[in-house]
Amino acid sequence: MNKQNNIGLVTPIAGAVSLVSSSQNAGVMSLADLSSLEIHEAAYLFPEMQEQEFAELKEDIRVNGLRMPILTCGGIVVDGRNRLRACIELGIIPRFEEIQAANESIWQAVISINLHRRHLTEGQRAVIGARLTNSAIGSNQHTAGAVSQTKVAADLGISVDSIARGKKVLQHGIPELVEAVSSGRLNITSAAKLAELAKEDQSQLNFDDIKAIQDASKAINKAKFEVRRQERLQAIEAKRANNKPLTSALMASSNSPTRGHPKFPQAAQSDYDASAWTAKRAAASLSL
Repeated sequence: MNKQNNIGLVTPIAGAVSLVSSSQNAGVMSLADLSSLEIHEAAYLFPEMQEQEFAELKEDIRVNGLRMPILTCGGIVVDGRNRLRACIELGIIPRFEEIQAANESIWQAVISINLHRRHLTEGQRAVIGARLTNSAIGSNQHTAGAVSQTKVAADLGISVDSIARGKKVLQHGIPELVEAVSSGRLNITSAAKLAELAKEDQSQLNFDDIKAIQDASKAINKAKFEVRRQERLQAIEAKRANNKPLTSALMASSNSPTRGHPKFPQAAQSDYDASAWTAKRAAASLSL
């Protein structure tokens, strides 16, 4: 269903989520209460705003007020942690809206709301997809809300391969590498290559210089290509080396003056049989 806030904007909500109540919360909560609110883990699927983006949001709220309420479920914030932070810093008590949903529907609602509201790179979507499929909702195959990588990829508008790269970055990348992708500064392909480095080597990279990071990723790719090329060349040489003794033996046998002679057991029996057959046929032709 859809919910409509107090300025006429319509925000799509997943079908299994329903709006329970809306409150201005005036005089109900203090700033101290706001700071202690619990944040649902689904809210962390999407990256923290960059400082410039957050500054713009904060200024907009200061001038125009909070346009979009903060969503909660059971009193836990499921959407709007950046808006909540801005309100706390401005000393404003925000408006909340309580929704009712099963746990799996909360995740789907957060994705639906934020995908339509924020401009995200493929890398950011890949990390979100990786986090979602690593979560209980994404990995528990025995719940009605279980999500496959294929479905998550389709919902996020990316490929399953991109999610696999996102998983590699989350599992093997240092925090600075994950942040570079989550902030949209580094593409997921380069990040996945860098995640193959030992963490000690990753820590030597300057993540403030994205161009240098991308060059390092290209160098890794080039080195891997060269390793594969050398391995193929070695495999070809090994085959040639294995075939060489056999070829030499056959050539030596064919050129030997004792080839096929019964007094020289080192000669191949097949060569002797062939020679004997040739001799018999020659003898038969002479007797005619």
